[in-house]
Amino acid sequence: MTDQIGIEQLGFYTPHYQFSLESLAELRGQKPGYFSKSSGQNAMSIPSPNEDVVTMAAEACRSMPGDTQDIDLVLFATESSPEQSKALGIYLHKLLQLKKNCRVLELKQACYAATGGLQLAIAHVMRYPKQKVLLVASDIALYQPNSIAEGSQGAGAVALTISANPKIAVFDTESAFRTEDHMDFWRPNHLDYPCVDGKLSCDLYIRMLLDCWQEYTHTNQLGYEDHAAFCFHTPMKKLAVNAH
Repeated sequence: MTDQIGIEQLGFYTPHYQFSLESLAELRGQKPGYFSKSSGQNAMSIPSPNEDVVTMAAEACRSMPGDTQDIDLVLFATESSPEQSKALGIYLHKLLQLKKNCRVLELKQACYAATGGLQLAIAHVMRYPKQKVLLVASDIALYQPNSIAEGSQGAGAVALTISANPKIAVFDTESAFRTEDHMDFWRPNHLDYPCVDGKLSCDLYIRMLLDCWQEYTHTNQLGYEDHAAFCFHTPMKKLAVNAH
């Protein structure tokens, strides 16, 4: 076992195409800034017709050089899976030509799956310090046309290798977490687009952050000044800034 567990490599991928939010406002008959002022964003990523969450994940992994033979667990976090049985990570496993004695799991929980996967990865490396975990998050966010949420669409992927030989960041053991059931965002199988209550979702984002922060500071006796930087899940840029 080891207490030096963290990110050994990190890779990103976003599609090469984008669509400006000013153009979207014009297309929808809205005033300039209708989408960009509320979100703090200027454009959305648009995947090409031959891209999906698997190919984006593979591109993110390809940006990380190095040996993959020590990877014995692949965690694929996504909300965009078209498959209800087979883990999308199986396709990624084949594309990357990873070794056969490798576990592959798909994780689903809107906004949190990759963070939850990170906790699983840490526990795995803690038990098997000679092995590595490949953690990938890949999604295509697509909302109902002519909806207020349409301006927060996008696509992209991030890949991390978690190991006992961290070169980018080391994880501490302190954490805090919270689970509640709210119908602010969900997508039943029979619908092409998710159901979104934007105001409720934004309010929950800030309240859950405050609840977790209060638990975190109380349990771990750490304050704002004990941290050099903060990294946020970012549904929209302005929402993360307001939450901070």
